[in-house]
Amino acid sequence: TAQYGMNYGLANKTGKISDAEMYRILNNAKENNILTIDTAKSYGDCEQKLGTQVIDQFRIMTKISNLTQQKNINAFVLEELKDSLKKLNLKNLDTLLLHRSIDLLDHKKNEVYDSLLLCKEAGLIKKFGISSDNIFDVERIINIFDIDVVQFPFNIFNRELIESGLLLALKNKKIEVHARSIFLQGLLLMDRKHLNPYFNKWSSLFEKWEEWNENNQLTKLESCLKYVFGFKDIDKYIIGIDSLRHLQEIINVFNSQNFKKVPIVLSSKEQALINPSRWKLN
Repeated sequence: TAQYGMNYGLANKTGKISDAEMYRILNNAKENNILTIDTAKSYGDCEQKLGTQVIDQFRIMTKISNLTQQKNINAFVLEELKDSLKKLNLKNLDTLLLHRSIDLLDHKKNEVYDSLLLCKEAGLIKKFGISSDNIFDVERIINIFDIDVVQFPFNIFNRELIESGLLLALKNKKIEVHARSIFLQGLLLMDRKHLNPYFNKWSSLFEKWEEWNENNQLTKLESCLKYVFGFKDIDKYIIGIDSLRHLQEIINVFNSQNFKKVPIVLSSKEQALINPSRWKLN
């Protein structure tokens, strides 16, 4: 729902989703048994806008950050959670995630973990976990703490979740795995002629990517989805959309069940490309 609260994504040409379009999207999602909404306190006014919609049939996940900067972490987490519940017009949440995995790694990590556990024991949340893009952070956290959920990037260019063995490690610990950044913030859907000059360094990779899609008679959207949908150990796919039409396209690809293996030559290990937090766009 990032697109609902702010202008999110490289390929986003329409800006924030209108309330009317969001109403249509949510109704269509319910009709197709898509019943989880992923949001965050940092997504502009997204929580407040969602609270004006009828969302009690959905499992809601939100995220908080900057815990270790607080003097009283327990009070801060409770205050942030109650603020989210008020904005969303709900009594409890399905999942609360930390937006920064470092919050469970620095000197206040035990205090942070205890505060999340208290929220769960109080019935305000059913599950808690982390959203991260750092394999080593996730590995360290799951070896220290029992958490319920991990969100991690996974797409055709970025296959760290699989290649590092992290997915297997998470499943062995019975941790729910959510794949996010499936379109790499929309980068994988863009025409290479319209890419920011920052990405010129990888022009040959983008050329191969376009050629592969043409040769296989697939749209980039289809390829991105058909690849990630083929991994059955992933419990949920977090997919950003900017219109009802976009959602319907995604549903059609999922229902086709014709999943696709994509050659390793189309992946990259360069963080400067596969990690949007490292991008230096002009």
